[in-house]
Amino acid sequence: MLQQPFVLRDRRKAKVDFWFEEQRVVGEFEGKGKYLRADGGAGLSIQQRVMKEKAREDQIRAQGVGFVRWEWDEMMNRQQFIHLLRRAGLPRK
Repeated sequence: MLQQPFVLRDRRKAKVDFWFEEQRVVGEFEGKGKYLRADGGAGLSIQQRVMKEKAREDQIRAQGVGFVRWEWDEMMNRQQFIHLLRRAGLPRK
């Protein structure tokens, strides 16, 4: 499922990129630009952006959910991507 919302402790909703409900695993497709872009941080430093994302992930994980993250290079290498998803507990169908 795409863009599955999770409710965080402060009642805000956080949408994840991919939700594999049967395996209870979140998949997040990340690019370095999310953290490194000068215009993408809403005034936050790189460290603050990373810590904010870590807190978000920790709150989602606390709901009994696993996480797997990948970047472009990993996704573009089919065997590496399959291995990454399988290590996260996702079956090959």
